[in-house]
Amino acid sequence: MMQRGTEQSRRSVPGRPLLLAGALVLSGGLLTACSGEVTYYEPGVYKGGEDELKESAEERAEALRERALQAHTDR
Repeated sequence: MMQRGTEQSRRSVPGRPLLLAGALVLSGGLLTACSGEVTYYEPGVYKGGEDELKESAEERAEALRERALQAHTDR
């Protein structure tokens, strides 16, 4: 047995099938807009182009160590 309030709320949206169709078309369009190319990554292997800012693990660790010391000694 349906309550009267839910019956009225369903009737109050006249374009419901149209909204549903629009949502389906929109979601389908968004899915097809995705690129088909997939890059498979491996741990520790850089797959991108030449990076001017790329630094070795030792340089990166030293820079992080300096930043940590600077942050803690300022206080």
